[in-house]
Amino acid sequence: MRLLYLDWPHLPHRIEAARASAPLPDLVVIGGQPWEPALVLDANTAAVRLGVRRDQPLGTAHRLAPEAHFMAADREHYARTMERALDALAHFTPGVEADSDPDAHTFGQVLLGIEGLHRLWGNDERLVGRVLG
Repeated sequence: MRLLYLDWPHLPHRIEAARASAPLPDLVVIGGQPWEPALVLDANTAAVRLGVRRDQPLGTAHRLAPEAHFMAADREHYARTMERALDALAHFTPGVEADSDPDAHTFGQVLLGIEGLHRLWGNDERLVGRVLG
């Protein structure tokens, strides 16, 4: 079986950046405010470089990156966005495997079954171009 693996690291941050009316700050932590008893859902790469990690308490993330912009996680919006992407990918192949739950550690990772699709979409390079385009 042939599979195509797609990976969108930091998908919650990417979704927030796409819907923001202005560019997001340089340091972003998604999950809530530092004083809330919650965990980091995502952070941008600048915050990750400072040690912020997924599933870390928000207070710990604040100690590592006190100047970061802390945002509430809009889990329903992230799930709907991922489901729309999966629906679009299902037009290429019925073999789509992914988790649309933003709390899943595999959120943003997709496996597509591409066995035999060259007859419909062309060679691998062309298929990938169509999927990503």
